[in-house]
Amino acid sequence: MLVMLASGCSNSFRIEGNIQNLGNQNLLFVWTTEDGVKNERRAATNNRFEFEGATNQPTLVMIYDAQNQLLAHLVMENGDHMKVRGDATQPYSTEVKGADVNERWYEFIAQHRSQYKDFNREPLDNEIEKYVAQNPDDLLSTLLVMVDYSKLNNQLISKQLLNKIDKSAKPDWLMQSWERLVMKAPKTTGKITSLLLWENTGDFGAITTNTAKATLLYLWVNNSSHHKEMSPIKALAEECSDPHQLQICDIYIDADTSSWRGYTQRDGSTWRHFWAPEGPLNSQLKPLAIHTTPLYVVTDSLGNVVYTGAEVTQATQKARALIK
Repeated sequence: MLVMLASGCSNSFRIEGNIQNLGNQNLLFVWTTEDGVKNERRAATNNRFEFEGATNQPTLVMIYDAQNQLLAHLVMENGDHMKVRGDATQPYSTEVKGADVNERWYEFIAQHRSQYKDFNREPLDNEIEKYVAQNPDDLLSTLLVMVDYSKLNNQLISKQLLNKIDKSAKPDWLMQSWERLVMKAPKTTGKITSLLLWENTGDFGAITTNTAKATLLYLWVNNSSHHKEMSPIKALAEECSDPHQLQICDIYIDADTSSWRGYTQRDGSTWRHFWAPEGPLNSQLKPLAIHTTPLYVVTDSLGNVVYTGAEVTQATQKARALIK
């Protein structure tokens, strides 16, 4: 399954990286063994890094930068020697040399970079579904579903897709490795004190959490569910109109500005409206690690995040608790 680069047996795996615009920073390497999840930090110097680890079974290795953003993911086992090349400003153009499945994984990403960049993940999901249908016996099919498929948080849809993959292509070590790594992934930001984003007033505006007991952020994209997503927030706004008690802001994370302006002009909301056309890649929003929408974030007056997730009921409950 994996192409071994080193002759004979080896008790470790090795990763070499040369990522332009990475500079000097500490990277976090996370992988699994039979004994649990391992993590180590290594310094990248002048865009280059080297890492050597060991595992008693094949594993996924996740590499995070100093801001806890995923830099690379690789399938490794002892004896593997992987070389990673790319540019930190172009994350979907990375090239790897080594194990065959990793090379094909990054070839798939490069071939579909436009879909990976698009925050509307339906086109990418369709490409992954097509690949799975055509390659049910390929380990890459499992990797794409588990790591890159956006509907993974919908257990029914992801389970149906995984069921189409041959058992030989979804080994227990991979399933267990991914589940453990998800639990141990670096946490998103626990505090938001200020965000500077483009406001619908025609200039940049700041969202500062210390102006109210509770701040509720609603991050959304252009879709038919917008009014349904927003309805409970409007009800909360009607309950508490004191801006020193409750601050509500929505942040549109789609590139279509005409739709954004149209929605905000007629949706009947009274709170402030912001726009981040770069979506999750916006430098202000990256610490939120946005994977799906809608996303609701609630903070207290010190900026401590007390809720982040897709459930508006939980978000409004947390906000109500803060303003009691």
